[in-house]
Amino acid sequence: LVGSEMCIRDRLLLPQVGPARAASVIRYREAVAPPAFRTADDLDCVHGFGPATVAKVAPYLRFPTTGETAP
Repeated sequence: LVGSEMCIRDRLLLPQVGPARAASVIRYREAVAPPAFRTADDLDCVHGFGPATVAKVAPYLRFPTTGETAP
């Protein structure tokens, strides 16, 4: 999940996500009014994430607003 309950440790389990990208997700989430992420494509707004990285992590993500697996 990419929500408030997901911590840096959890993000490090995603492919292509190391400490720097995980920290960028946390910073972005804290700076943007909730929910910061509604779909996997919203990660494209985070520094260090582009379309290729989003495509690699999307199958591992679910979003609380929909309960569905991200495309």
